[in-house]
Amino acid sequence: MQEQHTSKYESEWAATTTTTTDNQHRSEAAEIPHEEVTVGRSRRDYEGSRGQWEDGYGGRDADYGHGRGDSEDFGRNLVDKKFKAEELEKFDSDVYRPSAASSERSAEEVERFRRDADIAIVSGAESAPKPIVEFDEAGFPEEINAVLRSMGFERPTPIQSQGWPIAMTGRDLVAIGETGSGKTLGFVLPALLRIDAQRQSNPSRKKKWQPSPTVLVLAPTRELAQQIDRMATPFCHRMSIQRACLFGGSAKGHQYRELDRDPAFITATPGRLIDMVETGALNLENSNYVVLDEADRMLDMGFEPQIR
Repeated sequence: MQEQHTSKYESEWAATTTTTTDNQHRSEAAEIPHEEVTVGRSRRDYEGSRGQWEDGYGGRDADYGHGRGDSEDFGRNLVDKKFKAEELEKFDSDVYRPSAASSERSAEEVERFRRDADIAIVSGAESAPKPIVEFDEAGFPEEINAVLRSMGFERPTPIQSQGWPIAMTGRDLVAIGETGSGKTLGFVLPALLRIDAQRQSNPSRKKKWQPSPTVLVLAPTRELAQQIDRMATPFCHRMSIQRACLFGGSAKGHQYRELDRDPAFITATPGRLIDMVETGALNLENSNYVVLDEADRMLDMGFEPQIR
């Protein structure tokens, strides 16, 4: 989930991205030099929070969960691997099976729902799936629905209503929502469906000597990484999906033990992730669902070299 930026990094994102926002204030949006478009919070929200992030996290030179800061030697032992087609695990990125209620919703109903929920799709609206209005329209397994009920959620938030069907069809997505808008579950639940689908399509897959997660979520700070991990934990538990949370500023022993369980879902800060990959504790060869949570904040904090 990402803020508006016009950096070279964004311009190199893969094409076929759908973007959506559910802000209370209509967002200003600008195209970046590719097919994808990103949307930001209202400029008032963004400028107000930007100063807080810089003051509270020390900007580029501070060490907040990302290991060795901006050392020029950081990650120097990483090697680009050239994959052969036969080496790659095959998977279907489209795990969305729309319900009859969602499929039969008219264009007028869809437009009215998006307008009332203040959802703006800046690019790709023509091919974007129709929004999900109720949880039972998402096609989630009972394990997920049971956890949602136990948490007291009654229906999807706007960013979930539109973001879930886009993410579950395997399309790239840049989505912006305010704090408390449900962004975390917006990417966590489609991720778990991706893991479950691959697990069912390849039930005989053997554990490799090196852990390699299907899902990788990057967060700028230890606190945010732990928050995402706590949100994902009850769903992972009900679905028997192993998870791990990797961050700096803490001993590695417990994190190594989590990796020994071959987690399919990993949340990490960029520095600690690079450190673990560099030392051979895991690899990312099987990672095919990647989330940059608060990517603008990572860039503001000087994480661009690690992200690249």
